[in-house]
Amino acid sequence: MTESTDFSPSEESPTWKFCPKCGESKPLNEFHNDRHSSDGKTSRCKLCNNAATKEYRNSSEGVRARNLEHNQEYRRDHPERYLGYEQNRWDRNADWMQDKRLRDHYNHTLEDYYTFLDEQTGCGICHTLTPGGRGEVWFEIDHDHDCMNGCTGKLSCGKCVRGVVCHRCNSVVIPIFEGRRTGDISDLCEAVEDYMNRYLIRRAVIEALEVVGVVE
Repeated sequence: MTESTDFSPSEESPTWKFCPKCGESKPLNEFHNDRHSSDGKTSRCKLCNNAATKEYRNSSEGVRARNLEHNQEYRRDHPERYLGYEQNRWDRNADWMQDKRLRDHYNHTLEDYYTFLDEQTGCGICHTLTPGGRGEVWFEIDHDHDCMNGCTGKLSCGKCVRGVVCHRCNSVVIPIFEGRRTGDISDLCEAVEDYMNRYLIRRAVIEALEVVGVVE
């Protein structure tokens, strides 16, 4: 009688391992190395692991993650070139970029921005016609950080935008008026109060119109 030479390895075999993905037991050399695993091998076999990796890389989530990683590496390795590219892009498409930033962060448009400037005659507080700040091109958007709609320092629902102000008023005058920093703005206190009151009246009107369904 000839002895059977068939061999069906078990999961406990030291030279074989069970892959939960395909449900097969395979030799250890069919698994990738993994120093974090107790047995030094990945839980899935090479075929299953490679298939999952390929599927992820071809998915939209994988593409986004890969692009983000590439962009972050580029920005880290070429900071001067990246900043130069961003500046050139702004210079070539200044109006479009500003409009996109206003829409993404403040729920307003470039047309709204110029409307604010016309109604305020420049800065909403000191009425200067010079924006100040970096680049001295655009006035800064001021919005209520304590808005009940959960707005943050960089994101606004749109209704809490108080106006357009110069760099000095946005970074010095308003924080002093709100008690977030110290300083003397006695010469502008009345102007800031008028600016804040105009915002409160405008927002009250918008919310009243929402209640009756005139605006969304």
